[in-house]
Amino acid sequence: MRQQYTFPIFPLLIAVLALCSCQGRQVLPHAMQQAENVMAAHPDSAYKYLLSMENDLASYPQETQMYYQLLKIQSEDKQDILHRSDSLINSIVSFYEDYGDRDKLMKAYFYQGSVYRDMGDAVRELKGFQKCIDVGRNSGNRELLGQAYGQVSSLYLFMNLFEESKTMSDQALKVYLELENPKRIAGTYNKMGRIFYAMGIEDSSSFYFNKAIDLYEQNNLTAKANSSRIELAVLYRDYEYFDKADSLYRSLLNNGVKSNNLYLGYSLLFSKFNNTDSVAKYLMCINPEGFNIYAQQNYAKLLSDYHKMNGNKDKAIEELEKAVLIGDSINRFEKTDAVGHLHTLYDYDQWKLQTELALQHSRNYLLLVLLISVVSSCVIVFIVYLLWKNKRELADREARLRVIQKQSLIKRQKISNNSMVRDLKSKAIGMTRNDDWTEWMTAFEQVYPLFIPNIRLLCPSLTDREILACCLTKLSVANNDMADIFFVTASGATKLKSRIYLKLGHSKGSKLKLEDFLKTL
Repeated sequence: MRQQYTFPIFPLLIAVLALCSCQGRQVLPHAMQQAENVMAAHPDSAYKYLLSMENDLASYPQETQMYYQLLKIQSEDKQDILHRSDSLINSIVSFYEDYGDRDKLMKAYFYQGSVYRDMGDAVRELKGFQKCIDVGRNSGNRELLGQAYGQVSSLYLFMNLFEESKTMSDQALKVYLELENPKRIAGTYNKMGRIFYAMGIEDSSSFYFNKAIDLYEQNNLTAKANSSRIELAVLYRDYEYFDKADSLYRSLLNNGVKSNNLYLGYSLLFSKFNNTDSVAKYLMCINPEGFNIYAQQNYAKLLSDYHKMNGNKDKAIEELEKAVLIGDSINRFEKTDAVGHLHTLYDYDQWKLQTELALQHSRNYLLLVLLISVVSSCVIVFIVYLLWKNKRELADREARLRVIQKQSLIKRQKISNNSMVRDLKSKAIGMTRNDDWTEWMTAFEQVYPLFIPNIRLLCPSLTDREILACCLTKLSVANNDMADIFFVTASGATKLKSRIYLKLGHSKGSKLKLEDFLKTL
């Protein structure tokens, strides 16, 4: 009957457990699931999936709405759509700081840094990415952690904090090597090439650019490899390896590569040799609208050189003035309060890190002292225990010995002049260790019935050979005769007696002391 009632309970328990395990887990709408699945490879498609449910967004819980907005910012960032406001990302960060979802909070911090990067706020950009790193060190999202290290590395490089940039790239590289992500590894190699280029270390820069190119090619990432080749050509040009630079630019063009940076770099190379025709040829291919501020400065310098080569002095001066103005803008930017705050923030972070390390070392030292104290205390307690145990065993042994000696006293008085003792001694002298001692031992036990039991009681570890030696010593058999019995020298017999006395619990072995001691048993 019991089985009929208990069996249906199991499916019910399983259903309840499944329901409990699902409670609190966010169930995403289908469009958001699709957006997540295609985000990495096709952020534009992810964006379309998200937009498809925008009209119904208000009907979903706040958690779903916040994650929707976070995915939307992520897809925009991957499509290089610039962010102009921080209000939305800050509300998302605030929500996940309270909500407690570590992985989503890590992602929110990352895109908070991305938003401030687009807005040109270097200080808050650094804080966002740094918080992402702090939250993500123990997170399973190692890919995003590596990207955060990479973003901080780029920021430090932009601010001429070269050693700090290299440290962050090293951390990113470590993460990507763990993940075995060749594309990210190659990208980090390329950034290392940029860092060493900015530091003026030519051989290291060339080494990392070439490593990036090789890894990109091994994984069929030709476009990425060509971008690294363009940067390597700039390195060759600036260090006056003109043949290498020309060969690299030419091979890129022959392979059908079309890039503003390629055309600009090759034009700058030709301008060094006053090759007006070639400069003009590649200038026609350049669209300067996509240039960053540094490329704009180089472009203005190139136009100035071109007009100078053609004898157009006014145009040359005009473009040179543009280059100077852009350079001033760069200098002003690098001296702005934001950059100063960034350096101050970095110095503070370094001080904070050193302080935390010092505190950690202090804690480790205190733990070590505590551990040593505990171990020392345990050792002392153990030693005291052993001393107490030995003392107690010695007291027990002495008590047993007193009893044995008292019992043996009367027996010794009775047999002191017994002829059997003389017979036992004379018979033993004529025997050797290889003889059968059974009959002799039987006769000995008739004369001294308590001797062997008492000896074994005092020291159970005595061997038969040592028991026999004790019996012979009890009969006062001479040392030379005992040596003949055991086939040893006289000194060997002495050492045997000393070892036996030591085993019987005395601190020093002695032949004479053994003889005196055995007479009391």
